[in-house]
Amino acid sequence: GFTNWSKRDFQQFIKANEKFGRDDIESIAREVEGKTPEEVNQYSSVFWERCNELQDIERIMAQIERGEARIQRRISIKKALDAKMSRYRAPFHQLRIQYGTNKGKNYTEEEDRFLVCMLHKLGFDKENVYDELRQAVRQAPQFRFDWFIKSRTAM
Repeated sequence: GFTNWSKRDFQQFIKANEKFGRDDIESIAREVEGKTPEEVNQYSSVFWERCNELQDIERIMAQIERGEARIQRRISIKKALDAKMSRYRAPFHQLRIQYGTNKGKNYTEEEDRFLVCMLHKLGFDKENVYDELRQAVRQAPQFRFDWFIKSRTAM
């Protein structure tokens, strides 16, 4: 067994697996405080070998798989966004957004276009991208008098 691993270390390990996926050992190792990458790597291989011996493995696996599904969803959204943007030479002006028939529109097409383009420019998968997006909206000259969009919060 791993006598130098506490319950807290185990929980950090599980959370990191959920956040980064089971294959990103490097990121998992950075997330588990007080453990070297070698220790985390060793623990990880034993964990995945013997995880079925744990009592609440269903709950743990569901947690990790939910996180991995979120990662896959982010990747597919990023690919779709990259593909959409690459179709235009000047997406800030040319991008057309298809709206469903019964969707209530909160933003104008110009605002939507700006939000989508800036999200792509700043990096969709960046940690604090929505705070940066909010700053970009506040600094954009075209929204100088648009109180509605300037008053939106990041989350």
